[in-house]
Amino acid sequence: MARNLVHLQKLEITRCESMEEIVSTKEYGEEKTDVMFCKLQHLELGDLPELSRFCSASCNVQFPSLESLEIQICQKLKGFVFDPKPETEEVYFLFDDKVGFPKLEKLFIRELSISTTVWHNKLDPGSFYKLRHVDVDRCGRLISIFTPSIAGRLNALISLWISGCDRLEVVFESKETPDTSTTQLKMSGCENLDSVLIHECEKLKYIFPCSVARGLQQLRHLRVASCKGMEEIVSKEEGLEMMPKFVFPKATNIEFLNLDQLKSFYPGIHASEWPLLQQVEVWKCGKLDIFVSKISSFQKHELDGLDTPIKHSLFLIDKIKIHYTIFLNES
Repeated sequence: MARNLVHLQKLEITRCESMEEIVSTKEYGEEKTDVMFCKLQHLELGDLPELSRFCSASCNVQFPSLESLEIQICQKLKGFVFDPKPETEEVYFLFDDKVGFPKLEKLFIRELSISTTVWHNKLDPGSFYKLRHVDVDRCGRLISIFTPSIAGRLNALISLWISGCDRLEVVFESKETPDTSTTQLKMSGCENLDSVLIHECEKLKYIFPCSVARGLQQLRHLRVASCKGMEEIVSKEEGLEMMPKFVFPKATNIEFLNLDQLKSFYPGIHASEWPLLQQVEVWKCGKLDIFVSKISSFQKHELDGLDTPIKHSLFLIDKIKIHYTIFLNES
């Protein structure tokens, strides 16, 4: 039946208490089958308490026209294309190479209780390059968002909103490379990221690896709130010999709210430029003593090799350029 829905443009399935899968392949047995939703532009799956998958792993599902995908309140969803295995699964991912989204622009996932990561390490080669908006809300077992498999596919990404993911540890995941002992990030995208909002992710200690932060040329708004474990915004880059420089030419607004463990923007001496910054709001960040600490040559020598600053300041800098800044601080 699904093979014949070639003209379907919008599909919304909500509040079906017994729904376990969307496309059944029982008629094909173990035979591999391709399912194509040629003209489908919007897909929404919501409030489906028994849904475990869109279809089985015997399917190769393609959505060549899909622009918007919303999946919410599907507590038993184990994967978009999924087959149960005899052994106990420890990692559940939403998307792998058996599903294709070449035109997907908006991804919204909310209250998925089983998934531990969004993307598998093997993906359809033409998928996710047009992704513009990612919104992740209250996915209780999610550990990471962007895995190395999606490296280089995030050039179109404009907005990233993450909230209520209690176990989230990493936004941009890195991996060990075989020719080095240091951890290197395989991310080259995010150059067009405009807005980042992170709320209520208790285990998250930082947001951006250093290599990603240096490429945020379009970032305009950054808001981080109520992340109890957040210690820094940009993580320390291991093995870095030169002082890092962060330039945010379009940033106008940054907000750090109710971050009990926040000590600094970057845990070391750095150069920072914010030529269009208009507002900085810092509220209930108890471990921050001062806003900006200027480092002298002597202090720089003394701090060389240390992971943490002597003083906990938001910007521990050698050079900073900020114009027209409003600084709000409430204890």
